[in-house]
Amino acid sequence: YLGYSSPWRELKDLAFDRDQFKALLPDERDSFLSSTMWGGSAWEQSLHMVASELLFATGIRVSELCALTIGQLSPELDKFSNVRCKGARVRDVYLPSAVRPALTAYVIDRDSKLVAWPKFRQIPVDRLSALPLLLSFYRAEPARPETFRFWPRTIQRWFERTAKIAGVKHTSPHMARHTRAFDLYDATKDI
Repeated sequence: YLGYSSPWRELKDLAFDRDQFKALLPDERDSFLSSTMWGGSAWEQSLHMVASELLFATGIRVSELCALTIGQLSPELDKFSNVRCKGARVRDVYLPSAVRPALTAYVIDRDSKLVAWPKFRQIPVDRLSALPLLLSFYRAEPARPETFRFWPRTIQRWFERTAKIAGVKHTSPHMARHTRAFDLYDATKDI
């Protein structure tokens, strides 16, 4: 024995403050999520709802959310496989059961919106699974699935507008990631 002791043994009950790491309180998060149903059409409302739910429920980064494809979603709607992360790493993102109803409704809306798109028949069948989960038809080209993606800045703008509607100040999509981390810490008290 060389006298080494694990630094983890030295840690006592850690105290974290949500303000220190800029995370939303549970009532702020709930207020935010209940304010996501803005926008002109039911399609836009569903899009805002599922994007917000995924950010808060999984802690996924905005860039990762924008890059998700429908082919990465498992048939059971319980995870996204092979999500490309920061640093070119790949991981699976598991979905809590609470987010699945909103995701199911969105996927149904998404598919009907896609089929109704005038250029739908021009999309090669083998490329359908490469289309993004969050679809934008603005400047979309049928042969190039990446042109259907939302930019992270668009999601940030949605987030800012929803926060204003909800009366939540000083928030960003990354704070949804911090909020998820604090929710996990509050539930487990484990880092």
